[in-house]
Amino acid sequence: MSEPKIVTVLRPEDEYTHEPDPVSNYNESMYLNGFDLERELDVWFRIGNRVNEGYAEMTVVSIRPTAGSVSSTGDLKSPAVKLGCSLDS
Repeated sequence: MSEPKIVTVLRPEDEYTHEPDPVSNYNESMYLNGFDLERELDVWFRIGNRVNEGYAEMTVVSIRPTAGSVSSTGDLKSPAVKLGCSLDS
């Protein structure tokens, strides 16, 4: 019996912001992972843009297999990033 295959298809438009739904708590998130094999450190970031509520939020988790994990969550208290803006603007 062969093992089941998992196929993920990402289209270029999946990597950009989407037109927000009209619900008040619409949230668009981006997730990033980082690894430092030499220091045995993993880091996971989540940035959530709540455009209809006018703010963004962030979560950071640092994981060390030998020392447990530390997490931090916060409201960025800054205006949410507008659709179509670039980092250069």
